[in-house]
Amino acid sequence: TNLRLAMVFQKPYVMRFHLQTQIALSLWWRGVSWILAKKKALLALEKVGLLDHCHQSGRSLSGGQQQRLALARAWISGPQLWLLDEPTASLDSHSKREIEQLMLDFSLHPQTSLVLVSHQLSQVKKLATRVIFVDKGKIILDLSHSDFFNVQLWSSFPLPVQDLLNEEYIT
Repeated sequence: TNLRLAMVFQKPYVMRFHLQTQIALSLWWRGVSWILAKKKALLALEKVGLLDHCHQSGRSLSGGQQQRLALARAWISGPQLWLLDEPTASLDSHSKREIEQLMLDFSLHPQTSLVLVSHQLSQVKKLATRVIFVDKGKIILDLSHSDFFNVQLWSSFPLPVQDLLNEEYIT
């Protein structure tokens, strides 16, 4: 079976084309007619709150808007698996909340999973259902959200996890 996959990076690649064109191209390259691709692109822009910017160049957008454009390009393909590499890094708090809300909305779609790489425990606490802690390239902890954030279990966690949790929540 072919798994539909979407990848969103920390720094999105933005072309100089209008936003509608950037999204339509991704569909057109998959064989969708240009007219239909442009119509669907408008739906994607509306989904991420960028419809009013549809004829604007992608390079004129703020960082948060560029990340929403990247999410729209990914969403239009109907991914079953989203790979998100620190999609809110370097964004202001308002843009970060917008992106987190979109990720939460996407995760609620049936048959959809999100794999989110984040160094922000507050974000993990809001969005994750499962936490996999990686240190120096090795998985050292794989727990449900409720077990990971259960303070009474922290003393049983490996030291790198304890250090991070103590740093984030105690100091």
